[in-house]
Amino acid sequence: MNPRSTFGTILVVIGLIGLYYVFTNDGKPPLEAMKNYFTSEINREKSVDIAGIRNIEVESNNLDVHVVRGNGQQAVLTLQGRASKPIINDLSFDYEKEDDTLHIALKGKTGFQFGFSWSSVKLTVALPEHAWQDLDIVVDSGDIQLDNQQFANVNIQTDSGDIEAKRLAVTDKLELSIDSGDAELEEVSAQTIDLEADSGDITVKDYTAQRIDFSVGSGDVFIGQGTAALHGSTSSGDITVEAEELLYDSELEASSGDVTVELDEDPRSLFVEFEAGSGDGVIRKDGFTYEEGSRGADLIRGSFGDGDIRLQVTTGSGDFVLK
Repeated sequence: MNPRSTFGTILVVIGLIGLYYVFTNDGKPPLEAMKNYFTSEINREKSVDIAGIRNIEVESNNLDVHVVRGNGQQAVLTLQGRASKPIINDLSFDYEKEDDTLHIALKGKTGFQFGFSWSSVKLTVALPEHAWQDLDIVVDSGDIQLDNQQFANVNIQTDSGDIEAKRLAVTDKLELSIDSGDAELEEVSAQTIDLEADSGDITVKDYTAQRIDFSVGSGDVFIGQGTAALHGSTSSGDITVEAEELLYDSELEASSGDVTVELDEDPRSLFVEFEAGSGDGVIRKDGFTYEEGSRGADLIRGSFGDGDIRLQVTTGSGDFVLK
């Protein structure tokens, strides 16, 4: 039998198996039924005494990592999901204590390989309330989620995957870095927040910080409902800021994209400077006095009141609106 005929026969067999399991697995979709047949459930749990531990380091190559609030006096590490036997056999799930640091390592293959090597596995790290210092998470390809955590410093990195952080209280510095993926932060606080994405959107809501720095290669940035000095840029993407008022000096730059700043109140003391290579500037708030330029110009300087707070906006090719 030639290779094409063999491959065709395999596809027919796969189809028949899929149809069979549709009718024998409570009407589940064929792909889900086949996945359940060719994979097994994995549920491994390890408890770690955290006495003397102040720092957490998590490393994963291709699997998702969730960090949630736990109870008691132990950290609980749970590996859960479904995977084929080759993937399950390849999974390495270990931890090590070194001085005041708990190292957690999760290694394993994921995705599709010939032989139906499906995988949908995540590591959940449940941390009880504790005097935590540093949290470092590094993932090669996978999503990272944090919920209801308190640390002095947090550093999160993923080459390919999304980052989601909610109810995160950081007393010093919060750093997020993504090569390809989106970042969403909600109800977060820190002295400084540093966000970097080569390709992906960044969303920050309900935040409190002294300063937020962001850098995006290709993607949009939304920062809303909070107070901080904002300093950031996008190479290709829009920047949107929503706030009650601006309380700190801010600098926003979009090489190719629009910048929109929407304030609940008319500024009381704000100096505005806008410059574009190709784009229009529009000030829609009452009480603005032009020192240079006018509505719709590519160069605008002026102020509300005494202009104690400074907003500087630069676009290469894009518009600016303050409303």
